[in-house]
Amino acid sequence: MNLCLDLTTLSKGGGIQVAETFISDLQNKFSNEFTNVLILTNNNFYFNLNNNFIILDLKNKLSKNLITNTILINGIFKKYNINIVFTLFGPAKYFTNLKHFIGFARPHIVYQDSPYFKKLSIIKLIKFKLYYKLLEILFFLQSHSFIVETNDVKARLEKKFFFKKKKIFVVENSINQAFINFIYTERVQQKKIKILFVSAYYDHKNFNFFIDLAKKLDNTVYKNKFKITLTINSEDLPIPESYIRYFEFIGKVDVKNLPELYNNNNLVIHPSLLECFSACYIEAMFTRTMLIVPNLSFTNTILENYPFYINNLNLDDTVNIILKNFNSYYLSNKNYIFSENQISYFDSNIRTEKYINILKYSYV
Repeated sequence: MNLCLDLTTLSKGGGIQVAETFISDLQNKFSNEFTNVLILTNNNFYFNLNNNFIILDLKNKLSKNLITNTILINGIFKKYNINIVFTLFGPAKYFTNLKHFIGFARPHIVYQDSPYFKKLSIIKLIKFKLYYKLLEILFFLQSHSFIVETNDVKARLEKKFFFKKKKIFVVENSINQAFINFIYTERVQQKKIKILFVSAYYDHKNFNFFIDLAKKLDNTVYKNKFKITLTINSEDLPIPESYIRYFEFIGKVDVKNLPELYNNNNLVIHPSLLECFSACYIEAMFTRTMLIVPNLSFTNTILENYPFYINNLNLDDTVNIILKNFNSYYLSNKNYIFSENQISYFDSNIRTEKYINILKYSYV
């Protein structure tokens, strides 16, 4: 069986990390599962692959015209005798009559009860509703089945008209193997708060939260004793001059360097109000880093009782949690045990095997 792995929708963020890990696992431990694997990408990220992996970089060849793309892509499928297609995160940029499995990670569709939407103007909200309804139709027309990352997303999709007619599989996200191999130093006495948020820049990630947080912390006992590290560029988030000393912008971080980044920080705050899944959640959990997140259904589903929850990004709640718990956190929080529901988050091979089983045994 010949598989096409479509990565042409990926440009930044967690999708790239999922793709890199999946391809690495396929090559190193599951290379015999498919005769050939054709990888379609807009950027040639992947090197040193086995002979049965073929990379086609379609940069500047795909357009916004679905019909043109459909002719191009299906010609490629025919040339390489592709049997099944997996678009890691959709919707795709074309249509095909082949069995097409599409990964779903569009929180704007399933979490429209999020407080994020209350921040939008009426005009922008209407535009959002129309745009994502069109995306729902596109997902429906392109797909054979969907692959989501949590049962909460699956349950919500199954209530939607265009998705309840399709088969929906759940495959949990996973940390990268680099986290397993890294040797962590024990964090006991913490004199300075080193805050970390690992994410590409998107509006719903709420990066502005950190500006307000810096202003609040600057009026506490932690004045001049905290640093906020963000994996974006400084031009993405203009900081008032009086608070710029509290921020470090490091841009995109290679996945192999992420464990050290977590090891060198001691508080992860994830302020996003819209997620289907975030690797940052489970990376913080695996590295036993203090974690603060909004109290929303997608965080509860993934994290259970691990983090400190705040209501709708309430700044006073956040500061109070820090003042009350940070000093003692690494002295007392030693006994958190991952539940059975969370084990698969920490072994990417489990995720890869689930992908393979869905693609191979749901093909017929």
